[in-house]
Amino acid sequence: GLAARLNSADAGSRCGTPGYIAPEILKRSTSAYDGRVDVFSLGATIYFCLMGKGLFTGRQKSLVLQNNRACRVHTEVDAVGGHARR
Repeated sequence: GLAARLNSADAGSRCGTPGYIAPEILKRSTSAYDGRVDVFSLGATIYFCLMGKGLFTGRQKSLVLQNNRACRVHTEVDAVGGHARR
């Protein structure tokens, strides 16, 4: 992965920026993660670059993490400005 070598002792640990972490990491899965978690984070980053806001919203870090864990994305688009709304 991007954050840790897959063969390192840290592989499979939970780390990352709220809103960009693959939901399976936040669900405390006991299985090892693979490159798909990096693809999810890349997609969340690209979404932010295109839309100007993250996939997961919340006024507090804990709410962002709840939405991230449940994969509740906010994709409503404002017809006038083209920006995602809360």
